[in-house]
Amino acid sequence: MQRHHCIGHRMPSGKFYRWEFERAGQELLVDASCPVVLDDEELMVESAIEGLGIAYVADWAAETALSDGRLRKVLTAWMPAPERVAVHYPGHRAVPPALRAFLDIVKDMRKKGP
Repeated sequence: MQRHHCIGHRMPSGKFYRWEFERAGQELLVDASCPVVLDDEELMVESAIEGLGIAYVADWAAETALSDGRLRKVLTAWMPAPERVAVHYPGHRAVPPALRAFLDIVKDMRKKGP
Protein backbone atom coordinates (compact mmCIF):
# COMPACT_ATOMS: atom_id res chain seq x y z
CA MET A 1 0.00 0.00 0.00
CA GLN A 2 2.86 2.35 0.73
CA ARG A 3 4.12 2.02 -2.85
CA HIS A 4 0.74 2.77 -4.43
CA HIS A 5 -1.41 5.87 -4.69
CA CYS A 6 -4.64 5.24 -2.84
CA ILE A 7 -8.01 6.95 -2.88
CA GLY A 8 -9.22 7.49 0.66
CA HIS A 9 -12.79 7.44 1.90
CA ARG A 10 -14.00 10.03 4.39
CA MET A 11 -16.98 8.72 6.36
CA PRO A 12 -20.02 10.93 7.18
CA SER A 13 -18.60 11.28 10.70
CA GLY A 14 -15.49 12.91 9.23
CA LYS A 15 -13.24 9.95 10.05
CA PHE A 16 -11.18 8.20 7.41
CA TYR A 17 -12.15 4.64 6.53
CA ARG A 18 -9.46 2.13 7.52
CA TRP A 19 -8.93 -0.49 4.83
CA GLU A 20 -9.85 -3.97 6.08
CA PHE A 21 -8.07 -7.09 4.88
CA GLU A 22 -8.29 -10.74 5.89
CA ARG A 23 -6.53 -13.94 4.84
CA ALA A 24 -6.42 -17.34 6.51
CA GLY A 25 -7.99 -15.95 9.66
CA GLN A 26 -5.49 -13.08 9.90
CA GLU A 27 -7.10 -9.63 9.99
CA LEU A 28 -5.27 -6.48 8.99
CA LEU A 29 -6.45 -2.86 9.27
CA VAL A 30 -4.53 -0.32 7.20
CA ASP A 31 -4.53 3.46 7.46
CA ALA A 32 -3.69 4.01 3.80
CA SER A 33 -1.77 7.14 2.87
CA CYS A 34 -4.11 8.82 0.41
CA PRO A 35 -3.36 11.95 -1.60
CA VAL A 36 -6.99 11.90 -2.81
CA VAL A 37 -9.80 11.62 -0.24
CA LEU A 38 -13.47 11.55 -1.22
CA ASP A 39 -16.77 10.94 0.55
CA ASP A 40 -18.63 9.21 -2.30
CA GLU A 41 -17.92 5.72 -3.62
CA GLU A 42 -19.05 6.55 -7.15
CA LEU A 43 -16.55 9.41 -7.26
CA MET A 44 -13.90 7.07 -5.88
CA VAL A 45 -14.59 4.63 -8.72
CA GLU A 46 -14.40 7.40 -11.32
CA SER A 47 -11.12 8.59 -9.79
CA ALA A 48 -9.70 5.08 -10.00
CA ILE A 49 -10.80 4.82 -13.64
CA GLU A 50 -8.96 8.09 -14.32
CA GLY A 51 -5.81 6.59 -12.82
CA LEU A 52 -5.63 8.58 -9.57
CA GLY A 53 -5.08 5.48 -7.46
CA ILE A 54 -6.48 2.32 -5.90
CA ALA A 55 -9.99 2.62 -4.44
CA TYR A 56 -11.38 0.39 -1.69
CA VAL A 57 -15.12 0.37 -2.45
CA ALA A 58 -18.12 -1.93 -2.21
CA ASP A 59 -18.57 -4.39 -5.08
CA TRP A 60 -21.81 -2.73 -6.19
CA ALA A 61 -20.04 0.62 -6.65
CA ALA A 62 -17.44 -0.79 -9.04
CA GLU A 63 -19.54 -3.51 -10.68
CA THR A 64 -19.99 -1.81 -14.06
CA ALA A 65 -16.38 -0.64 -14.34
CA LEU A 66 -15.16 -4.13 -13.41
CA SER A 67 -17.44 -5.90 -15.88
CA ASP A 68 -16.50 -3.65 -18.81
CA GLY A 69 -12.78 -3.83 -18.03
CA ARG A 70 -12.18 -0.21 -16.99
CA LEU A 71 -11.10 -1.47 -13.55
CA ARG A 72 -9.74 -4.71 -12.15
CA LYS A 73 -9.70 -6.16 -8.67
CA VAL A 74 -6.43 -6.27 -6.77
CA LEU A 75 -5.49 -7.90 -3.47
CA THR A 76 -8.34 -10.40 -3.87
CA ALA A 77 -6.52 -12.94 -1.69
CA TRP A 78 -6.86 -10.46 1.19
CA MET A 79 -10.53 -9.50 0.73
CA PRO A 80 -12.68 -10.19 3.81
CA ALA A 81 -15.59 -12.58 3.51
CA PRO A 82 -18.89 -10.85 2.68
CA GLU A 83 -20.90 -9.85 5.71
CA ARG A 84 -24.14 -11.66 6.33
CA VAL A 85 -27.34 -9.87 7.21
CA ALA A 86 -30.03 -11.13 9.57
CA VAL A 87 -33.54 -9.74 9.92
CA HIS A 88 -35.36 -10.32 13.19
CA TYR A 89 -39.05 -9.57 13.59
CA PRO A 90 -41.87 -10.89 15.78
CA GLY A 91 -43.19 -13.98 14.01
CA HIS A 92 -46.41 -14.13 15.98
CA ARG A 93 -47.81 -10.92 14.45
CA ALA A 94 -48.95 -10.04 10.96
CA VAL A 95 -45.97 -8.87 8.93
CA PRO A 96 -46.43 -5.29 7.66
CA PRO A 97 -46.55 -5.06 3.84
CA ALA A 98 -43.31 -3.03 3.60
CA LEU A 99 -41.41 -5.60 5.68
CA ARG A 100 -42.92 -8.46 3.63
CA ALA A 101 -41.77 -6.78 0.40
CA PHE A 102 -38.27 -6.31 1.82
CA LEU A 103 -38.06 -9.94 2.96
CA ASP A 104 -39.24 -11.16 -0.45
CA ILE A 105 -36.53 -9.13 -2.20
CA VAL A 106 -33.83 -10.44 0.15
CA LYS A 107 -34.97 -14.05 -0.36
CA ASP A 108 -34.99 -13.56 -4.13
CA MET A 109 -31.46 -12.10 -4.04
CA ARG A 110 -30.20 -15.06 -1.98
CA LYS A 111 -31.59 -17.49 -4.56
CA LYS A 112 -29.79 -15.67 -7.39
CA GLY A 113 -26.49 -15.61 -5.51
CA PRO A 114 -23.72 -13.00 -5.66
